[in-house]
Amino acid sequence: MFSNPAKFTFPVDDALWAVKHIDQFTQAHARTRTAAVKVMLQRLPLKSTSQLTRLSVAAAKELLGKRDTDAKPVFDFVSILVGALPGICIGDVFRNGEKVGELPSVKRTLTLDAGETDSTQAKAGGTIAPLPGWGTMPCRVLNASEYSGIADHPLQNVRFSQSRFAYFRRTRKDGGTDTFVLPRMTIFKAFYASHSVLANAFCAGPWEHEVHRAISFTRTHGGAQTGVVNNGEQWDIVLQTLIQDEYAGILAVLHFDDYGRSRAKSIYSQALQERNHNPRAPWYANAEIPLRSIDESLHLSLKCLQLRSWRDRKSGGPEHHKFLVTDIYGSSWPSHYPIIAHTRTNAGEGSPRPQPVPLPAPFRGTPPSKEANEDTVIRSDLDAHTGSSTTIIKGREWCWLDTGPKYRKLEKEQSGRYEGGGFAGIDNDTAHVSPGAHTSENDALPKAEIKSVVRIPNARFDHMHQALAKLVETNVITQLTPIPANRSGQRAQRSGYECWTFIDDESLRRKLGPAGGFRTIYDIPRVRRSAHWRTALVLSFQYRRQIHHWIEIECNRSNAFRSLLLTIASGRDVHDTIEVTLNAIAEAKGIGLEKAVRAIFPDAPIKVFAYTHRYQKDGTLRVDLLKAFLERNVADPAG
Repeated sequence: MFSNPAKFTFPVDDALWAVKHIDQFTQAHARTRTAAVKVMLQRLPLKSTSQLTRLSVAAAKELLGKRDTDAKPVFDFVSILVGALPGICIGDVFRNGEKVGELPSVKRTLTLDAGETDSTQAKAGGTIAPLPGWGTMPCRVLNASEYSGIADHPLQNVRFSQSRFAYFRRTRKDGGTDTFVLPRMTIFKAFYASHSVLANAFCAGPWEHEVHRAISFTRTHGGAQTGVVNNGEQWDIVLQTLIQDEYAGILAVLHFDDYGRSRAKSIYSQALQERNHNPRAPWYANAEIPLRSIDESLHLSLKCLQLRSWRDRKSGGPEHHKFLVTDIYGSSWPSHYPIIAHTRTNAGEGSPRPQPVPLPAPFRGTPPSKEANEDTVIRSDLDAHTGSSTTIIKGREWCWLDTGPKYRKLEKEQSGRYEGGGFAGIDNDTAHVSPGAHTSENDALPKAEIKSVVRIPNARFDHMHQALAKLVETNVITQLTPIPANRSGQRAQRSGYECWTFIDDESLRRKLGPAGGFRTIYDIPRVRRSAHWRTALVLSFQYRRQIHHWIEIECNRSNAFRSLLLTIASGRDVHDTIEVTLNAIAEAKGIGLEKAVRAIFPDAPIKVFAYTHRYQKDGTLRVDLLKAFLERNVADPAG
C-alpha cells in the first residue's frame, strides 16, 4: 500500500487535488505550540483515479504550467504541522484527504563534484540569468508557463514569492541543458525533517538547544555516551527513545561534523533573522545539503516533475529541459566520515552479566505502537499527548546508494533484570492523531510518529528502467510509462517508483502487514521488523505498433526472478489483468512464470514471455540482448 495510508484534513469534495507547493512556516498554529507550514493544492481537471494512473508525463506538463490562453488553475491552501512533512510530497494527489496517486514523475541522478555545494539559489519572485535565446521576458527559476502559482496570494495571506530554490544546470552531449530546480523545502524534508520529532525540533528553536530531542547526552546505565572516540576515528551516538537506529548516520553528521552542524544551526538562526524576532512573522525554508564530499562526488537520487521544455527558435538549437525536484530519496555517503557506533536510551539488549533490579521495567508504561491505516486522520489543530500510544505513519522512502554509513552497535557494559511491568499508559483508540509537540494537556490527541522508511537500494528496477530507456533513445520502443495500481492498498513506493505490492486480498481487506512467504521481502534476512510487501514495477511501452507491459519483480540478494512481457488485447482491462498476473506469480513463487501466467488466461488473447536478465561487467543490463528478446518474441501485427 502507499507508504502513508493516513488521511490529511484536506478539501472533502470528491475532486482530485495535487500538492503544488509546500512552504511558509508559522509558529504556534491553531491550538498548538507547534510550527505549521502551508500546503498549496491545485484542483485537477480529472474525474477519476483511473484517469490519473493513465496521465502521461507530457500531459502533466500542461497541468503544471499556465500559458496566457490556458484556463486559470484553482488553488486551495491548507496548514499542516511540520511533524507531518515526512508524509507528504509535491506531486501527491489527494481525494477527500486520502492520497490516491501521484502526478507522473521521472527519476534523475544529480552529481555534485567534490567540494560543490548547493549555494546557487533564487527566490520564486526574483529573476535569474537566462540561457541564450530566451528573449527579453524576465526569466525566473520557475516561470508561470512551466509551473504556475508559486507567487503571492494576498487573499490567502500567502507569499510564495519568498520561497527559495537551489538550482543546477548541466549541459548534455547534444548541447542542450538540464536545469534541476531544488526547493529548499525538499532539502529540509530529506535531511532534517525525515522524522516528525526532527521536524518539530528544527522549527522549535536553535539546533544546539533542541538536539537533545533526538540525541541523548547522558551516560546510559549500560555505559554508552555520545561523543568522539579513538582520536576522531569513531563517533558514538546515543539516540533518544523515539528515534530509530537507521537515523544514527545523518544525526551524527548534523551533530559531529563541522560542516553538517553549521548547516543544521543555520536553519533556525536564518529563520529568526528573516522574522526579525517577530514571533508572528512567517519564514521560508532555507535548508542546505548537510553532506559534503571532499575527495569524491556526491550522488543524489531525485524524483522530479518534468516541466515544459524550450529551444532557441532563431537558431533551432537543442532543447533545454527543466525538472522540479519533488523528493531526494537517496544519496551516496561521503567516505571521509568515520565509523558511527550507536545505541538507544531504551535499547533492550542485555549485557553479559545482568544484575537483578527490584523495580518496574523502564519504558514499558506506554501502550504498544500501532500502524496507521486508511481510517487514520492526521490533525493539525491540536498537539500530541505525551503519554498516549503512538501511531506509526510511514512516509517517503530513503536509501543510501552505496554501502552507506559504517555502523557498529555499542555494547552494554552492564544491564538490569527488572521486576514488574511498569506504569500504565494511555491507550486512546481514536483514529485522529497529531504529529505535534508532546504535551499533557487534556485535549491533546494521541501522538503520531511520521517518518521516512530507510531501506536498502533496489538496483533491479533501475537497471531495467535504464535499459528500456536506452531503447527509447534509439527509437526501438516509444512511450515508456510506469503503470501504478488502481487500488490504493496495492500501491507502494520503491526506489522512487510507484509500484504494485504482492499483497493478497485477505490482507488487503483486513489491512494486515506482510507475514512471510513469497509476498514478503526482508531487508535483513529473517528479521521481522525489516519485512515489507514485495513489489513489482509495471512499465508500458509501444513496440511494433502495439502496447506492451513489462513486469519487473523485486528481488533480494538471495533470489533472482525472470521478468514478464505481457501483450494484452485491446478492450481488456489492463489493471485487472496485471492484478491477476501478480497473484499468479505469487502462487508460483516466482518460478515457471510463463506456464503459471498462461494457465490463468487459457482462452484470453494475451501473450506472455519471460525474460532472463543478462548483465555486463559493470552490473548493468545488456541492452542488445533485451532488444533481441523483443525482436524474437513480438511479431509486427501488420506482418
